[in-house]
Amino acid sequence: MKISNTAQKQLRKMQKQDALRLLNALKEYEKSGKGDVKNLQGRNGYRLRVGNMRAIFEVVDGMIVLQAGYRGSIY
Repeated sequence: MKISNTAQKQLRKMQKQDALRLLNALKEYEKSGKGDVKNLQGRNGYRLRVGNMRAIFEVVDGMIVLQAGYRGSIY
């Protein structure tokens, strides 16, 4: 799993336990394909939901996390 510079900055701004919870959910999805994931409308990629947190990612030669953060700041 690769994490973009933008997503890294966004994760650093989040509370530590929330960021870890989101990263663990991304790793779980990468391994097993389980999680609350939907296709994005109007652009390529997917959305992973964990409580009030979201991660936007694409799957191209592995998972690339583009954005991560709380619901209001992602879209």
